[in-house]
This record gives sequence, structure tokens and C-alpha cells, in this order.
Amino acid sequence: MRARVELTGAPGPGSGAADGLAALRDLRKALASEDELVAQHAIDAGTIELLQAVLQGTCVDSQLEAAWCITNIAAGSSAHTEAEILTSQFLVTFYTLRYQ
Repeated sequence: MRARVELTGAPGPGSGAADGLAALRDLRKALASEDELVAQHAIDAGTIELLQAVLQGTCVDSQLEAAWCITNIAAGSSAHTEAEILTSQFLVTFYTLRYQ
């Protein structure tokens, strides 16, 4: 499966929260595939750091999608899980604050 999803720290002209949320949903769906290359490409592209930033944001829908993306990456190979270890603190904080 080939997937191309773009996430950036700052939205471009004419884009907004809806575009970012749509990109997160596309990424989540791509990461749900059984193709481990998708997760590896996401890791190599620095997506984990972007997902961490989304978890620290204020949009609950985007935070949920980012958390789902992180768990999809971590569910891959052991190398993917290892790449997510540092992100786990953000995920735990997100769930703790949202669901106390």
C-alpha cells in the first residue's frame, strides 16, 4: 500500500484545523495498514515529533487522532515500538488529563 500524508507544524494559506484533522485521519488510516513500511516512513519523516505537538494542543479531535496514530506506529515492529518510547509520556499525560 502506498500512502502519502502531509502534516506540517504550521498550516499554509487557505488551510486550517479541518485540513489538519483530515490529514491526521488519513495518516491514521495509512498506519492501520499491515505494511510496516508506512510506519517506518512516518518515523523517518519525523512524524512522531509532530504527533507529540498535536497531543499538547487544544483540539480534542486532533489529539485523539494523534494518539491513535501513535498507537498504530507502536503496534508495528519492535523497532517502531522503540521509536515510540519517548512519545509514551505524552500519550500517558494526554489520557490522564482527558479521562480522569
